Amino acid sequence: MTITTINKMFDDLMNTTYSIETYQGIKRINPVRDLGYSYGYSKRAKRRLGVCKIGKKRIELSSYLVELNTEKVDVIKDTILHEIAHAIAFSLYRYDGGADHGPKWQRIAKSIGCDGKRLHDNAETPLKQPKSKYTLVCTTCDNQIKKHRKPTRRSSCAKCDSSGFNNDYILEIRQNY
Repeated sequence: MTITTINKMFDDLMNTTYSIETYQGIKRINPVRDLGYSYGYSKRAKRRLGVCKIGKKRIELSSYLVELNTEKVDVIKDTILHEIAHAIAFSLYRYDGGADHGPKWQRIAKSIGCDGKRLHDNAETPLKQPKSKYTLVCTTCDNQIKKHRKPTRRSSCAKCDSSGFNNDYILEIRQNY
């Protein structure tokens, strides 16, 4: 699938009128675009596929993850529906437990065609990840932790000592590119 096709799917889902099952019965919800939401891509996100920014009324997908995973149409569509469910839940319930991943949100998510899960199951359908700029390496056990931003604090290896920070197991920062 191409980025153009994904954009078309994004636009179609944002302009769909949904029927939501609520405690009061079936409720028709105007398209999320009519609720004031826009959509786009984040050039910053490299670990999360999507986000619904309630305050800005904006739904975003990670440009990096979408470009690397254009063949995972079902995962991308489910992520868009997941974020739309947040927007609808907030418009219905505001701060009354609607915008989190609780029962109200799950009911909305499932009724619009989302799987209703909080996170994508990477074991089931793994997503390609962008290369991390930094890797933290333990010189004792060779444990490696990928980071997209350079850490500002020293950290120690949790595999070598899980009790907390330990100067004996400081992680070395290596720049990958």
